[in-house]
Amino acid sequence: MAQDGDILTGTRSLKAKISIADGATVTLQNFTHYDAYTTNIKPEPGITCEGNATIILKSENVIEGTNEYPGIYVPENKTLTINGQGELNAKGFSGAAIGGTSYRKSGNIVINGGTINATGTGGSGIGCGGYGCKEFCGDITINGGTVTATKGQSANSR
Repeated sequence: MAQDGDILTGTRSLKAKISIADGATVTLQNFTHYDAYTTNIKPEPGITCEGNATIILKSENVIEGTNEYPGIYVPENKTLTINGQGELNAKGFSGAAIGGTSYRKSGNIVINGGTINATGTGGSGIGCGGYGCKEFCGDITINGGTVTATKGQSANSR
């Protein structure tokens, strides 16, 4: 579990579960967390926020989820804040790239900086998941940065 002040760097496969502790601020610096659909593992988000969390972006970072799960999962009634000047390339497979899963609502997402490329292959780029997601996500606030969000074929929009 990533704790307040931790810096995640290097390359990890989805076989290594990553969670951010409630209230923690974590830096992603040249961090890649990948392997969606290429291994027989239990479906999981690339990163799970266990509560309110802040991610600081430095350099280029890649986060992918597995079947039905987002790259970064933000639970209902919690808030993920993204700061920094780095880049985040997030991908969800049926779930959102950043936000909810196919069957669970997303919490709030605040983007204050960085370059965010969020691609949901089945779900939304940012927000609610895909197929089966009948509920809307929390608030999405973009205060700065450059954000490109691409929804997949099963995404619900509001």
